[in-house]
Amino acid sequence: MPAAPAALAPAQAAALAHVGRTALRDRPSALAVIARHLAGSGTTYQPEQLVAAVAVHGRLTLNFHPDRLLADGRTVAAALAGDGVYRSQFETGISNGGLSAYPGGDRDRWEEALFGGAYQAPVCCRRTARSTGGSTCSTTPTAPAPGSAPATCGCAPTR
Repeated sequence: MPAAPAALAPAQAAALAHVGRTALRDRPSALAVIARHLAGSGTTYQPEQLVAAVAVHGRLTLNFHPDRLLADGRTVAAALAGDGVYRSQFETGISNGGLSAYPGGDRDRWEEALFGGAYQAPVCCRRTARSTGGSTCSTTPTAPAPGSAPATCGCAPTR
């Protein structure tokens, strides 16, 4: 029997609500774009059929580098197994791309738009990560200058 899902933190619930409202608002224009692509493909499927198929059969993947080392010397895989928490770039400070996960950085601004500012005040590591428990967050995060060491958010998993 699967374990019960962990409760969402308030910021996560606010982010999810914002994404839902945005999806409903933008649905007509998104369906119109899908319809244009389908019309040019020679298929007889309708946009709603395609969306329904994706809802049933679509899969979400979380991509990360399990062998990357965290500041405490553990690999990402060891930390995931030991802590039971999938940590965001804001917490780990590691990336396969740009390291702009600090207040005011490119990733922070992108997430602010995507999630309706749910994670900006206070800046908290409970961004898009999910955990087996709650977390405690500092309301006074440190923010590095671009290109310097990653920010710390003062969050610690709780059991």
